[in-house]
Amino acid sequence: MYTYTDIPDREEILLLREFAKQNNCQKCGKTIFLDIGANIGSYSISMIDVCDSVIAFEPHPFTSKRCKMNFLLNNLDETLVKQLALSDSIGSVHFSDYGGSSTVNHIIKMEDGIKVQAITLDKFIVDNNFAQDNRYIVKIDVEGFEEQVLKGGKNFFTQYNIQAIVFECFFLKIEYLIY
Repeated sequence: MYTYTDIPDREEILLLREFAKQNNCQKCGKTIFLDIGANIGSYSISMIDVCDSVIAFEPHPFTSKRCKMNFLLNNLDETLVKQLALSDSIGSVHFSDYGGSSTVNHIIKMEDGIKVQAITLDKFIVDNNFAQDNRYIVKIDVEGFEEQVLKGGKNFFTQYNIQAIVFECFFLKIEYLIY
């Protein structure tokens, strides 16, 4: 894998790859890896050979460009990188801007920062005709916006064939994980 920067979360990536291999994710039909909060695309690029497809969501404009460059460096289709924030509503959100591919950029409530397009995961899935019987592996790393992502994907998480969800959690109440 080639990147313009160091590879974060190496151990987590290796664990997720091993899960996909042990569950024959690439040979069982259509397995899609959803990388929500993709940053530079390390997870997506690492999962493409053990899944059938990847979709990387990275809302920050600069970081999204870096992610697309990393996809191109690895001979992957850059259109698989979506410059969208996943939320519990459709519209826009304001995103902090600490520069570069900072891992601390996050959604903010104030009118400050960068305005980015937001969509629910449920709408994205329906609009792109994702089949319920596909297999899905989901990684969520959204710096404190987990609740909104989960709410916006309630139908997806309860009605689709989810194989695994891996996420970094900031102040998430457990009841949001149990529908």
